[in-house]
Amino acid sequence: LDALRDHGSLRRFIPFDVDSSVLQAAGAAIEAEYPGVEISAVCGDFEEHLGKIPSVGRRLVAFLGSTIGNLTPGPRA
Repeated sequence: LDALRDHGSLRRFIPFDVDSSVLQAAGAAIEAEYPGVEISAVCGDFEEHLGKIPSVGRRLVAFLGSTIGNLTPGPRA
């Protein structure tokens, strides 16, 4: 996020998680660290709700977690 901010292209941050309390904490932390960035949290499961993430403009997606390793080969594809 620092690199995007320094480049002038960090305009919006969309945290995505199944836990609304995690989203609130992430939003507060990003708001404190990056004032002026629009925050639009999306609560959902990545297998069913990725379509809820707005598709306006260019996007960078970072999947930080180990969930994908817990899936069987079919859903992993």
